[in-house]
Amino acid sequence: MLKLSSRARKLVKLVAPYGLLLLRHKYAGYIRRHIQNIDTMPAPFPARYQRPREYWLRTHRHLQPMNIVRDVRSVRRVNLVISSLGRAQLFGGIATCTGIATVVAKELGLPLRIVTRDGGATLEQYWGISAAMGIEACADVSFYSDSNRDRVGRGCPPLYCSDSDLFLASSWWTATVLRHSVENQNVYHIIQEDELMFYQRGDDYLDCWNALNAPDSKYIVNSSYLHAWFKETYPQVFRSSVVFEPVFVRDVTRHFPPKKTYNLFFYARTTNPRNLFWFGIQIIDDCFKKGILDPSEWCIYLAGDDTIPPIQFFGGKTAVDLGILSWQEYRDFLKNIDLGVCLIYTPHPGYPVYDVASAGGVAVTNMLYTKASFPCSKNIIACDLSVDAFMDGMQKAVALAKDGTTRRNNYLHQDIPCSWNESLADVVSFFKEQAKDH
Repeated sequence: MLKLSSRARKLVKLVAPYGLLLLRHKYAGYIRRHIQNIDTMPAPFPARYQRPREYWLRTHRHLQPMNIVRDVRSVRRVNLVISSLGRAQLFGGIATCTGIATVVAKELGLPLRIVTRDGGATLEQYWGISAAMGIEACADVSFYSDSNRDRVGRGCPPLYCSDSDLFLASSWWTATVLRHSVENQNVYHIIQEDELMFYQRGDDYLDCWNALNAPDSKYIVNSSYLHAWFKETYPQVFRSSVVFEPVFVRDVTRHFPPKKTYNLFFYARTTNPRNLFWFGIQIIDDCFKKGILDPSEWCIYLAGDDTIPPIQFFGGKTAVDLGILSWQEYRDFLKNIDLGVCLIYTPHPGYPVYDVASAGGVAVTNMLYTKASFPCSKNIIACDLSVDAFMDGMQKAVALAKDGTTRRNNYLHQDIPCSWNESLADVVSFFKEQAKDH
């Protein structure tokens, strides 16, 4: 007779009368524990039904209403509505909006109020932006924030306004929120991109399209390139708008001595697809492969984002990632840059290309639609969006960056706007004309 294994003997014991009883108790205990676990697990769906409006408010914080209260005792103000004046928002759009609001308020003789929806703002931050932009700050400036509102937008403190207050919106969503609370004729939408390009054809696209086609709306458009694009694509915006050119601080004291090593800056942002991070990385890598960039001559710097992993190009050349810089860090950094690769897949030229050229570097960027050339500076080289075109452009840019005499001559004779008061003269006139009509 075969001997039972130890496991088989245990099985025989379990099927014996006592073993069956024990098995039943164990099974009952397992079922109880399983039921308890199910009871403590979160429900796969909300405990109660979501009303459409509440559900929408929870998922669209940027479009939650503002608590604007009309008060006959309030003085007339210029109100700038932005996300915040935090470190990550100081470059580009938010700074430009702050500068526009400051110049308009001063020229109209009105106090300025900065309204933030996602964070805070301080007087020191405002002064810092004004100084960096070369704009005299408003003496009468105040701050308001409703960033502490709850998940559905409740708890906003009242924002007391007169019936004639002016509102400058920094985005299509702030413009949309304002138009639901104040008269459209008092809302000015500062457009610094073709904002519809940010979205696929869905709800966000529809909401943005409605913001760009709202009745009685007025727009302040950043750059003639973008303004010309709107003429063909969004006639409503073009007809109801005024254009200004972005302004960049210029320092003509830079010298261009002979060098053994040169510095290349790539405006690298993975979080903003329109800046073409992967295309730019490929171009720089191919330049090392083809000998356009010599690893012994060029140092590569990345800046603009905090999410990029360490990168090593062909031949073992590693990039130095500086992340997001402060205003002063960025300006000091640009003083030593010889060549900048600054890409943006929109009709707007972007700021880094002008930042590099204004600091004395050579900038390579892309053409697109109405953005076909940069006559303001011979140190800006614009290329079609193809690898071959960029290889040719990079070869020219590297040669120019090393040619100190030609590069300095181009630098001294470039015509990049450098005065906000001059650039915004038409914007101020636009406000004054609108005031006459209403």
